[in-house]
Amino acid sequence: MRSKWYRPLWCACGSVLLLLAAFTPARGQDVEIVLVDSVRAESVPNNPKPFRNDTIRVAINVDMTALQAPSNRLTAYQTTLKWNKNVIRFLDTISAPAPWNTPSLNLDSVLVGRIEWNDFVAGGTSGKINILNLRFRVTGNPGDSTFLDLNFSEMTNSALMSLLPILVTKDGKVTVQNGPPRITDIPPQTMSEGGTLNVPATATDPENGKIKFRTVNFPAFGVLTDNNNNTATILFTPDFNAAGVYSNLMVIATDDGIPAKSDTTTFTLTVNNVNRPPKITPLPAQITIDEGVTTDIPVTATDPDGDGITLGNRNLPAFAALMDNGNGTGVLRFTPGRSDAGDYLNLKVFATDNGVPPLSDSTQSNLRVNNTQSPLVCKIEIVRPRGGTSCSQEVEVCVSTTITGAVGPVTSVATVNGIPVLTGCVKVPLVNGPNNIVARLTVKDAQETCVSADSVTVIGRLSPFSCTLNITAPADGALICSENVDVKGTASIVGNIIPLTSKVDVNGVPATLTGSSFSAPVKIDAGLNTLIATFTVTDSCNNTAVCRDTIRVRLRIDENAPTCAFSREGKSVVGTFFDNVSGIFSIEPVLLLNGKLTVEQFTPGAPKVDFRVDPIDENSRLSFDLKATDGCGNSHICDPVFLQLTADRANNPYVFQFRSIDRYLQLTNKGLSEVRVELNNKRFSFSTARRGGSVQSLGVYAMPAEGAVTLDLLAYLRDNEDNDIRIEVAGPAGSSADLLLIDELHGAHHALTLQEVPLSYELSQNYPNPFNPETIIRFGIPADIAAGTPVQLRIYNMLGEVVRTLVDQPMQPGNYTARWNGRNERGIQVAAGVYIYRIVAGDYRATKRMLMLK
Repeated sequence: MRSKWYRPLWCACGSVLLLLAAFTPARGQDVEIVLVDSVRAESVPNNPKPFRNDTIRVAINVDMTALQAPSNRLTAYQTTLKWNKNVIRFLDTISAPAPWNTPSLNLDSVLVGRIEWNDFVAGGTSGKINILNLRFRVTGNPGDSTFLDLNFSEMTNSALMSLLPILVTKDGKVTVQNGPPRITDIPPQTMSEGGTLNVPATATDPENGKIKFRTVNFPAFGVLTDNNNNTATILFTPDFNAAGVYSNLMVIATDDGIPAKSDTTTFTLTVNNVNRPPKITPLPAQITIDEGVTTDIPVTATDPDGDGITLGNRNLPAFAALMDNGNGTGVLRFTPGRSDAGDYLNLKVFATDNGVPPLSDSTQSNLRVNNTQSPLVCKIEIVRPRGGTSCSQEVEVCVSTTITGAVGPVTSVATVNGIPVLTGCVKVPLVNGPNNIVARLTVKDAQETCVSADSVTVIGRLSPFSCTLNITAPADGALICSENVDVKGTASIVGNIIPLTSKVDVNGVPATLTGSSFSAPVKIDAGLNTLIATFTVTDSCNNTAVCRDTIRVRLRIDENAPTCAFSREGKSVVGTFFDNVSGIFSIEPVLLLNGKLTVEQFTPGAPKVDFRVDPIDENSRLSFDLKATDGCGNSHICDPVFLQLTADRANNPYVFQFRSIDRYLQLTNKGLSEVRVELNNKRFSFSTARRGGSVQSLGVYAMPAEGAVTLDLLAYLRDNEDNDIRIEVAGPAGSSADLLLIDELHGAHHALTLQEVPLSYELSQNYPNPFNPETIIRFGIPADIAAGTPVQLRIYNMLGEVVRTLVDQPMQPGNYTARWNGRNERGIQVAAGVYIYRIVAGDYRATKRMLMLK
């Protein structure tokens, strides 16, 4: 605290001096003069110990609370603030609270560390007063400081009395602090044993000072190199015994400030274990031993990591074995016997450690076994019998044996079906059927065992045998449609006895017997026929077995397929299949489109069977193919397409496909006025008013308002593929028609032929001509003209004036008729005389005359 004494002691309003300072203290001392009823002023930094580049705020305050009224109101002042320009730099001022927020500032000397200002408030204010706020940027280095030197050259109260004699000032002080450096975090690191890892370390200092790095808690294989540019490099070089997790590895960055500051980062290093392979001592490149001699070859292996070792092998012959001692050592033992002589290549021995992952080393050798012993050979052979058939309860079996190459003591045992053979022959009991006779010889010498066997089959005929016979086709009671029938069946012998002779006949006709199956062609007569098959078997002991099977069949010739008839019942179809000769045997749906089939229960062979097809969606077409087959295999497919056309679909055409076999279109009308059809891009229609309308295509056919009409579609159908059809209808509400597409006619009264599209434009002479009151004009649009070609047909008088326009619209290719009733555009009857009619269609123009009579 520094106090300033400017003038002699001034006693105002009866103030008493309690303490007098007899001297003025030097700048920078903390000496304070305390006066009764004094005025205090101070410069107060908000952060007296900032870091370089910080922004600080300095408040200039005056405290009038020690004065008594009416002398306690500050009215005017003039002051100066000084500072060290090398420590802080002036930025700007911030207005004090009212009424001191409009001072008069002099900023001319702020660059050298000085600012002057003054202010006046009429009537003054009392209490603690903030008269100005200033902002500075800290520019000095750590350790630099400056006083905020506050000096008032004038200060008066509301009575215009000077307050300088009792003014005490307190200068603030700012000292620059050293900011700590900032070290960049080092993330966790991972590496493997035997590897090298470089980890960078970087740090920054707010004062741009020089930074030194050091480490704490580092393993011996970790070394930090300070690059002297505020970066460092850490090098890790762990050996193969350094696997593990190294936590809390610390890197410290320290600046060169006063006092020095530091920052620290820690990280974890994980060193993964690296397994090194074991090392096996090589085997000799060539090992040579003799038959009958046991030879041991030592095997040793070591592991650099001290891991456990397991020995293994590959390509060892059957007489070799590797014995593992479990400590990295073992023995490769060879015990070749007779017949083991030869060269054995690429014998391998492996040493595998138990590290992660397990690693191996191997050694390879070739083995040669010298031929020093003859092989042990034994053989037994059945001398008799060598097979065949026996009618006795037992058979005598004789054998011969040979043994060569035996070493040392020899034992041998010969048996036939387990019965020891002592004198070369032995009697063996037989069973009925095949008997397997097996002779076996077992020979054992000092080194190995030899086994030999021989076998024959003897058929025992000890008891009568039986047979079975079964006719599988035709079935008993079957209807036969041809006088020649192929009788088939199976024949077998019970007891698995192989016969010497066997035969099968049917009604005396020899059958062909293949394995257990037989077949015989037999001619039968009209009506009921009995077929008897006989199987006769005789074995080599003259035992005979006879078995038979009998069936009855009926001959009926039927070369005609079933027929069908059907009718509409609401939106469903009901029908009947007929066959009065061999009867209906099966009915199966080949195609069901939007239909549910119901067939009455019937017994195969029934002369007629009723069926019903109900639509699933009543608004879609119903189509089906039903195949009926009679007892003689004749089939017929009933395959109509049904569709109910209703007037409420006038703006919603029916579009579907059908097969070319259904060549007849039949309409049963129930009130529709018109049915328009587009078949494979060709058009025709049916109309109840054939003469209705001024223009009609020649493909329009008369249709009764109530009744049926049939049309043959053959001319417009495609070969062997589906046909595209589009149908539009018109008529009063509630009217409809049944559409039927079939491949044969059912009561149709007539069939019509479709019109062909012309090959060129045509305009015919009107008919009748002369006329009264109506005439018909025929014209044609050729097939090669694009659909929708604009067409005009107009009537002119002899003055060239248009009397009536009959056609003015795009039209499709086809033949058309237009009617003129002798009236003009306003419907008024024209006068008799000569008129001209003219057609314009694309590039085509044609004109003709006609005569109207009265």
